[in-house]
Amino acid sequence: MKRFRRDLVLRRIILTLLACATALTPTAQAQTQKPRQPIVLDRIVAVVNDEAITARELQERAAMAMKQLAKQGTESPPRTVVE
Repeated sequence: MKRFRRDLVLRRIILTLLACATALTPTAQAQTQKPRQPIVLDRIVAVVNDEAITARELQERAAMAMKQLAKQGTESPPRTVVE
């Protein structure tokens, strides 16, 4: 009975060590994988009075200006001029 328990404990220890070693070693796929390129979510297009203006903010404000001009019945300039 003692030998059975000892064998069981040794098996558990060995399995635990194998599991830890497997978890800590990088996989072959991770080693051969190319580094990912960064994804640009937004960019700074201007700095006004120490405040950064992002491309998204510029697009939102340009769209708002175009809507206001249309609401007033004024012909709006090309979008590139507004931005």
